[in-house]
Amino acid sequence: MRVAFVVDGFNLYHSIRDAEKLVAARPQRWLDLNALCSSYLQVFGRTATLEGIYYFSAIAKHLAASKPDIELRHQAYIDALKSTGVHVTLANFKAREKFIPLKYCRFRIGRWKRRLRVPIPRCSLSYIKAEEKETDVAIASKMFELLHRQTADAVVLISGDTDLLPAIRTGRALFPGAEIALMFPYNRHNAELKRAVARSFKISKEQYAKYQLPDPVVLPSGHAIRKPPTW
Repeated sequence: MRVAFVVDGFNLYHSIRDAEKLVAARPQRWLDLNALCSSYLQVFGRTATLEGIYYFSAIAKHLAASKPDIELRHQAYIDALKSTGVHVTLANFKAREKFIPLKYCRFRIGRWKRRLRVPIPRCSLSYIKAEEKETDVAIASKMFELLHRQTADAVVLISGDTDLLPAIRTGRALFPGAEIALMFPYNRHNAELKRAVARSFKISKEQYAKYQLPDPVVLPSGHAIRKPPTW
């Protein structure tokens, strides 16, 4: 049984942030994905082997003005993951204009109506929000690639994002001889996703603290990658 793990990086990251609020331990974002995923191989049988770990995320460059070191922190983690054999795919953040829901600005609209004596159909207040793009499609594409090329007998998606539900259903229909399983990050369990697969697991908040990369991570070249102080 060859098992591949496909990781929704941001879903996992926000799960770790939730766990950090409850576990009396050092920050846990320096997570050793290789060790964590390998600890689940026994579930698939005594002879199960790790086909690969595929990590999908995006670097929040749009926050660099308020958090100058955010890119350096994330890049350090990516470099550390790669040193353990994890395959990394990065998407992008794209700016998108969003309008504030009408219920939150009725008072302002009321004032405008009285001042201008004209009807205002909807709130015109808006803001720019950066949204991660392409990651869900990239995750689904990798899952289909692994199953189509028959390089994995089982694919474990590490995510609690229901946007992946159509891909899971399609994957099970197209590849009935393979297994698609779910590993829910802490506090990301979803009943609808669980019903879509034959097997699922939950990562406990304690496991994040248990499986941490060494500090520093020393590359074969001798270069040392140090954990960011807040991680």
